[in-house]
Amino acid sequence: MKHAYVILTAMNENKLKEYRMKVFLRLLHKFM
Repeated sequence: MKHAYVILTAMNENKLKEYRMKVFLRLLHKFM
């Protein structure tokens, strides 16, 4: 069970990184 939890957490972290990157790029376009 803990193993599945670790995989789930890793996936969530990846999604969070992708989301932050999208937001960052969007802000970057606004300022250009």
